[in-house]
Amino acid sequence: MTTPKARWEDTNKTYSGLIWWAKLDDRYQVEVHSETENMDRGILHIFDHKNENKLIHSEPVPVAYGARFNPDILDVEEWKEKAIFVVDNLSKGKKNV
Repeated sequence: MTTPKARWEDTNKTYSGLIWWAKLDDRYQVEVHSETENMDRGILHIFDHKNENKLIHSEPVPVAYGARFNPDILDVEEWKEKAIFVVDNLSKGKKNV
């Protein structure tokens, strides 16, 4: 079972295997977990914080440069757009996005 790596109330972004995370709509926790040891591939996860951190979406995402120091800004923008798209469609009642 996949669970969030970051704590909702924490602003520390240095968690093992966590490339990036953010809160969306004060309800969803969006995280990109490293899929490989060299961090060149990731999995975008969206958790519903108000529903016991239930995993509501996962999908593979690219990670430029292996995110050695920080994720690439273009990757982050793409991840944000994907998360917004998923959450917007869920709020419209679409289950499979």
